[in-house]
Parts: sequence; structure tokens; C-alpha cells
Amino acid sequence: MYYPHPLIARHMRQFPILRHPWRRYVTTDDPGAKAFEKRQYRKAERAYRVMASAYQSAEYQGIIGRVGQFVRAIWEAFK
Repeated sequence: MYYPHPLIARHMRQFPILRHPWRRYVTTDDPGAKAFEKRQYRKAERAYRVMASAYQSAEYQGIIGRVGQFVRAIWEAFK
């Protein structure tokens, strides 16, 4: 299955995991609610990236791919 970049997917109807938090983030005016929705969008984006990386080719899923996923997860955690 094709998974587009999250910045593209958040505008697509078939990816509500990214679309709904992003829409709420854009439409809210309250700074507290805006910060909350931004965090929710980042969580959804992280989940989307994990989901998309799980559906890659078989050769990518080798040990090097798994180490790369681990390093990216640590990098994303400290961003």
C-alpha cells in the first residue's frame, strides 16, 4: 500500500489519523487548545510513520532496517 508523506496525507480523506488533529489545530484560536492539538498531531504523525514503515519491502525489513527504525525512534523521542 502507498503511504504518502504526512504533510500530504493530512489533506487526504482516507487518512483521518492525520487529518482530524490537523484540522482542529488549524481552526482553533485558544493557545492552550492549539498547543494540545499540535501535540496530538505530532503523536498521530509518529504513529502514521511507524505504520507506513511496517509496510515496506521485504529486503528493507532486514536487520539494518530494524536498526534504522530503532535509531529514528530514539531521534524522534528527543526532538
